[in-house]
Amino acid sequence: MARHGRAFPGSVITSSPARKPLPGPPVFDAASNAISATGASSLTFAHTCAGINRALIVGIYPSFQTITGVTYNGVSLELVGLANTNIPVALYKLSNPELGTNNVVITLAAPAVSQIEAGAVSFTNATQTQSNLTGTFASADSPPSNVTPTVNVTSAPSEVVIDCVVW
Repeated sequence: MARHGRAFPGSVITSSPARKPLPGPPVFDAASNAISATGASSLTFAHTCAGINRALIVGIYPSFQTITGVTYNGVSLELVGLANTNIPVALYKLSNPELGTNNVVITLAAPAVSQIEAGAVSFTNATQTQSNLTGTFASADSPPSNVTPTVNVTSAPSEVVIDCVVW
């Protein structure tokens, strides 16, 4: 399976397949997102996880700053990958996040050049082994003159490809 994105000049696409432990694919649970004020050094937003065999993936545009921490209900997420080219974007993961509504907190080393943008998505029926939660990270960078960046990601039946597009 290949994932192709369409975006605007100077965009970055990142993807990683989410792996499953049980018969059938991971099942979408919930999505949330937020944008900070210009110059913020952190971003906090609520996300709700439900069900069993949960997984949480967070995509972040850190506005050209280093991400120093990503947590959900105080538990640190693990970096899946960072595309740090023309436009930086990162994916983070957490197996078995706490049930209920809790905060995703993103902290940067310095104030953002513009705004911090982030989105979270959770799944049920996902593997509970943190190291096997996602496959290989892939990214593509598009120069400002190209409006159709693409990235190819290999995935297997019953895997979900997760992407994050920033422009």
